[in-house]
Amino acid sequence: MAREITTEELLHRLHSGEERFFLIDTLPRESYAHRHLPGAISLPLEELGGRALRLLDQKAEIVAYCSGPR
Repeated sequence: MAREITTEELLHRLHSGEERFFLIDTLPRESYAHRHLPGAISLPLEELGGRALRLLDQKAEIVAYCSGPR
């Protein structure tokens, strides 16, 4: 089930280390190389479908982020 989480919730989860989850950066590789959240895996949107099934544990929670409204 997909749901949105807040930036604050994500930061808390990253810093607490209590919960195991995959953090996916869906921005282009250039953006990832320039700046990304610690622990994030680069999976640009155009590659997400094919690579996600091979790389990620489908039973684990997956948190994806991308560019939002500016």
